[in-house]
Amino acid sequence: MKKSSLSLFLALIIFIFIAGCSAPPKDPEIQLLETTIRRYNRALVDAYKELSVDPLQGIASEREMGKVDMIINGFRAKNQYMEAELKRIEIKEIKRKGGDSVDVETREHWRYRNMDKKTGQEMKPWTEADYKLIYYLVKSEGNWMVGTVEFIKEGK
Repeated sequence: MKKSSLSLFLALIIFIFIAGCSAPPKDPEIQLLETTIRRYNRALVDAYKELSVDPLQGIASEREMGKVDMIINGFRAKNQYMEAELKRIEIKEIKRKGGDSVDVETREHWRYRNMDKKTGQEMKPWTEADYKLIYYLVKSEGNWMVGTVEFIKEGK
């Protein structure tokens, strides 16, 4: 009987330890904000590769798509496109500006290169960079979208 009591006690201690070490569940709204930023970044990678802002439809505002389109036009003028990979993203701070507006500060590590549109040859080799960004998110028709993005700091 003592052996089973000891086993039960140890199992209870292990359960309490594991339960205490697990992270508390995230606020569903914060998860939505993070998902919005991740969707935006995936769409941005597609936009630069496809030379079209279409992937950003419904994820980014017209203003933000206009900013991206200017960059895309620069690539088109050189007959190039960009391949990019988001290697790491960390949410640093979330500031609520009301029910329909939130500022999210991130630190991100990206890898990118420029490719020739016609030949597919590498024009600029892979470069890695760290960015500090602020995403100004707005709620539109009940969904979060990127209103605009501000680059705060870039480092290599």
